[in-house]
Amino acid sequence: MRMARVTWRRLAEEEPGQAALEMAFAMPLFVAVVFGVIQCSLVLQTYCNATYACRNAGRFAMLHSLTALAPSTVSQVQSMVTSSLFLSSAISPTVTVSYLNPTSLATATNNVGNLVCVKASWSQKMSIPFMTTTSFTVGTQSCKMISR
Repeated sequence: MRMARVTWRRLAEEEPGQAALEMAFAMPLFVAVVFGVIQCSLVLQTYCNATYACRNAGRFAMLHSLTALAPSTVSQVQSMVTSSLFLSSAISPTVTVSYLNPTSLATATNNVGNLVCVKASWSQKMSIPFMTTTSFTVGTQSCKMISR
């Protein structure tokens, strides 16, 4: 038993910096993976929020056609999307509202039977340590049939 203790002590004394060296190699990779997961989850949360905002604005435009008591305008629908988004003030989304004829997909007006499509897109920047900063375009769209 005494011989085994001496052997383990010798091994521990021979390589005192091995754990620190392994930690120095593994820690940057671990930190990059953790920050990457956090950034991807923030982008996914923003995308889900934008999808919800476009659906709400599309529903608003669908219910407020030209035949309604208070018809909607394109600027009202756009402001509805931008006010619902949880984006930082540095990010300015592009919101487009288009009305289409469902049979020919030609440009139409805010009349019953036509489609209203609300699209939001913006440039999202991901900052992950030890990697180059990349940005990509995130976008979502919602189309509804105008019913009244």
